[in-house]
Amino acid sequence: MGKYYTKDQLYNEGPRYAMALLLQRLSYGEPFVTYAQISGHVERELGIEKGKIVRHHGHAPGGMMDKILKVDKQAPLINALVTGSDGIPGDGIAGYINKKYRKAKSKKWDDLSDKKKVKIVKKIRQDVRSYSRWNEIYEKLFGESAFENYPKEDFKEDAGSGRGGGESDAHKALKNWVADNPTKVGVPANFDKTVIEAPLLSGDIVDVMFSDGKSFYPVEVKSIISTDDDLRRGLYQCVKYRAVQKAQEKPVKAVVTPILVTERKLSGELKELQKRLKIKHVKVTVN
Repeated sequence: MGKYYTKDQLYNEGPRYAMALLLQRLSYGEPFVTYAQISGHVERELGIEKGKIVRHHGHAPGGMMDKILKVDKQAPLINALVTGSDGIPGDGIAGYINKKYRKAKSKKWDDLSDKKKVKIVKKIRQDVRSYSRWNEIYEKLFGESAFENYPKEDFKEDAGSGRGGGESDAHKALKNWVADNPTKVGVPANFDKTVIEAPLLSGDIVDVMFSDGKSFYPVEVKSIISTDDDLRRGLYQCVKYRAVQKAQEKPVKAVVTPILVTERKLSGELKELQKRLKIKHVKVTVN
């Protein structure tokens, strides 16, 4: 049976684990972590009886944010990504958001509609994803890497990535070329975040994902050895990536533009399918 706790303990000791969980989930592409998830992780790490800190679930995220702002006053409000199941943070975020995002004479956080709250969360989410110092700040605050405190998860990648076997040299070469040449496949130049083998919450793995924090370009690549059947599958993989990435971002509306990059021309039938599905297609020569 776990022990009881004090609010000071949650505020002072909880941030180490709250921030580690947040950074882990962000690395997976998740847009937020719920209060229940944060509380459960903090309870496990501090040996607190399960379900006991539900009434004080904001203390660890609040303490985390206060510690972060002591290191960098301009750091984005990563505590705003600790939310209810609807993706909207609770009243405890009000003071932080009113100070950083509220314009003169505009409504305070508590007085905003959910729609306007989501608009602010969208901006914060982009800022958090674009910020490059999270791991550095974690090490300054806690004297170790965030990775050392990542919770053990059941989130596993399919070793075959849905391709029915190992990766060919041709596929790997094309994938790496795309990652190094985003503008040549139609990705805007300002999309500075690139992830090879990006996991989605559906368990799918995107060959290359480009993002600026609020918009996304998932890219599926099909090398010179791909058959027409494989190219067709690639088109439908793009449809799935678009749907799943949009679902992950809710309640924020995200712009997701999937791209199929191939080394072979699409047949007339596949070209019609590509237009019908509204998937961007780019043909390149790498192998």
